[in-house]
Amino acid sequence: MREKFEDSAYQLVTQDLVNRLVSQKGKVIANLESPVADDILSDGLRFSGTSVMLSQFKWVNCFSLANNHINDFGERGMAATVQSLKEVGLDYNGLYESEYTPYLIEDGENKIAVITCSYGVNRKIDSSCRYKLLNTREDVLYTVINKYKQLGYFVIVYAHMGFMFCRFPSPKGREIIKNMIDSGCGCVIVSHPHCIGGMYKYKDIPVFYSLGDFLMDGESFRRRQSCAVKLNIEKE
Repeated sequence: MREKFEDSAYQLVTQDLVNRLVSQKGKVIANLESPVADDILSDGLRFSGTSVMLSQFKWVNCFSLANNHINDFGERGMAATVQSLKEVGLDYNGLYESEYTPYLIEDGENKIAVITCSYGVNRKIDSSCRYKLLNTREDVLYTVINKYKQLGYFVIVYAHMGFMFCRFPSPKGREIIKNMIDSGCGCVIVSHPHCIGGMYKYKDIPVFYSLGDFLMDGESFRRRQSCAVKLNIEKE
């Protein structure tokens, strides 16, 4: 996509689709599964976008950086991504330096906490790196969910997990999602499998398992379909 864009810049998302996604009362949250670094070129399965491309997404309120590609170019790539987001004026969540804080939305009686997390990264984050990532396999995730539930927030978990091209959660994945809900989560949304999955409920809590690829250059037909979840929340 970057090569095509730099060869001839174009509108990455049509205005018609943007109009359908954006609501005056709502927030748009998306997964940014690529470092954004103008001086680093993509290398095989290591991704890299540019700040010019990112500037087309001012209609997104918050990008999740909690995914397996955010560390493709180490701390340098993560720092460049954070800097690019700040320059464009976009919020982000997922990477943190000291203590993790969810993306918080407070509108009248509604208090919503969006927790972004990932099963891990493709390349291990060095112990000296200043950035950390909330991991789906660590108990601290459940502590964070419970903390914000107790503070009166409706908790949404946006999790980057699952198996590539598999539309259904594995037994281990179902256990993790169950633990999220048991800890106080009110909704779970999953990305990463790169194909559209399904929806189910546990304790009447909705789980949207895999939204597919919203904007990616995958060649297969299943990677050219995706879903957006629209949530209407009133007093939980």
